[in-house]
Amino acid sequence: MKSFEKFCTHSMLICAGLIAIGPLIIVGWLPPVPANLNAEQVKEVFETDRWAIRIGMTLTGFSGMFYILFGSAISTQIERMGPQHGVFARLQFTMAALTGVLISFLGFLGLALAYRDTIDPSTLQFGLDLWWLLFVGWYPPALWQYVAITLAIFNDREQQIYPNWVGYLNIWVAISLTPGLYVAFFHEAPFAWHGIFGFWLVALGFFAWAAIMWHMTLRAINKWE
Repeated sequence: MKSFEKFCTHSMLICAGLIAIGPLIIVGWLPPVPANLNAEQVKEVFETDRWAIRIGMTLTGFSGMFYILFGSAISTQIERMGPQHGVFARLQFTMAALTGVLISFLGFLGLALAYRDTIDPSTLQFGLDLWWLLFVGWYPPALWQYVAITLAIFNDREQQIYPNWVGYLNIWVAISLTPGLYVAFFHEAPFAWHGIFGFWLVALGFFAWAAIMWHMTLRAINKWE
């Protein structure tokens, strides 16, 4: 059981790696595609290298399940804090599962947009808008996931599975996701999906959270061996 628990924990590294390698590196959407492109410019984005988009989005589709596995590992640690923490464990896992499903959906959405070269520019523009608005703007499940982790940590006065500073980290990351609320209202930086608040702050928060929570969850598992 411990070995599979550790596998679920290491799944976060796989998830973060696939997200970084898939849409951001292989597809080439780092820096992000600007939100103010017209329909013809968006069509050029997809005509540049459809195979790269297909490969990158396939990796994105795989990454979602690894996020869910990591959510399971965190919930297991929360359950060890005591039976009164069950509500936090269930809330955390449910929100992690929703986020994981969304990540996988983004992969298949990208595949659908790159599947045919006969899609008209306006449809591609709508699809790209949907992809990026979900990628940086679908924050409520992750927000509540981090809130659940924070509340569990601050109410864990006996086991001390995670140190309190990890709770503060989750608060900071939850706050860093809130610019996703504004991306639908802007086409220009810094609040557009390619801006410093719309993308870079969100990306920094996610990848920092992934690395630290992976390390601290693995540390928590080792304490129980």
